[in-house]
Amino acid sequence: TEIYPDRLVYKGLFGILARISLPLKEIASVSLGPIWMPGAIIETSGGQKYGFYLPFSQKEDFLKTITDLKNRTA
Repeated sequence: TEIYPDRLVYKGLFGILARISLPLKEIASVSLGPIWMPGAIIETSGGQKYGFYLPFSQKEDFLKTITDLKNRTA
């Protein structure tokens, strides 16, 4: 997963299963899911939901980075 100032790019598990690029302005919400599961769930302003695999150690940083960037562009 890579986060740029204007978009999020998810390269999928091991970089082979998916490639999703979401503009940050389209992200309506981000949730980390249950504490025992790795990953995050992103919902777009259009209602589409995406599940992302993230290691446990990266979950909180991911949420903070997305939130900070969205606040800067709001």
